Amino acid sequence: MKTLSTTWPWAKLPRPLSIERVIQEALTLNCDDLCMRATTGGYLYGVGPVTKLAWKGRTQFDLEKAAKAAGLTTSIWCAVSLKDWANEALAIKKAVDYYNPPVVWLDAEAAAKRNIANLGAFLRALGRLGTRVVAVQSYRRADLHREMQWRKWYAYKDADGRFIIDGLGHQLYPIGWHGAANWISDYKKSLDSHQVECLAAGRPDMPWYPTLPAFKGGGYEGQPVPWIPQPDEFLLSLRWLVDTLGARLKRVNFWSLDQDLVDMPDLAKAIAELELAPAPPPPAPLTLEQRVTALEVLHPMGTH
Repeated sequence: MKTLSTTWPWAKLPRPLSIERVIQEALTLNCDDLCMRATTGGYLYGVGPVTKLAWKGRTQFDLEKAAKAAGLTTSIWCAVSLKDWANEALAIKKAVDYYNPPVVWLDAEAAAKRNIANLGAFLRALGRLGTRVVAVQSYRRADLHREMQWRKWYAYKDADGRFIIDGLGHQLYPIGWHGAANWISDYKKSLDSHQVECLAAGRPDMPWYPTLPAFKGGGYEGQPVPWIPQPDEFLLSLRWLVDTLGARLKRVNFWSLDQDLVDMPDLAKAIAELELAPAPPPPAPLTLEQRVTALEVLHPMGTH
């Protein structure tokens, strides 16, 4: 139940991370799943000419093949703005058809908040994604972002009465806090705030697929100096999550290798040594014919 996320490894400075390096890191960290950024808006991500130019002719599709050849499953995360809701849902469906992910994380933050009026239309267009788990990957504190209409995300069903969203994949980033006690306090506030929304949606036992910080917080997060997660506070607070959530904790997503875990050897060592429950079986793989058909209908993003 350990997932390693990537963002844009082909743009890592001072030099790109090769596909072979990404796979090596995932295996060294004892992860069973590699999560790739698969869509941005209504487009597939990391499969166009810009990525090919930066990555010596290779794309996310090559990373997916290498990951599966190494025995890893390939989850995806999708940046959702809700602005172009129909094409966003279509792009996610196409990415699901190609990557066959066990988990789909929907990264919905500021842009989605601005276009939240389109949430219902987006969820209807998305529908159920087969046997894949779909988790909302958004703000850690529901009470600080009520505009996101959490209960609608959690309670929305398709025409057959099935929930669209399966789990909570929120970004539990206690940026600015130091020490395990403060991390745990922040985690508790986050869990409690989303539990209020789960109860209101009639889903008190909604599973968790949290995204945890494996990056250095800086100016973008409003930090005057870099905020760097320390292994002890990371592991102790994660142990608290395991004990608190119990069977509701299904998978942990470490974000992300190229932002900046590859440059944090102490944290990487702690994650590698971390033992969590084994992952459930992945969805049945697509046949070769299905994969070819999926690839034929993909419309790669032209700028990434």
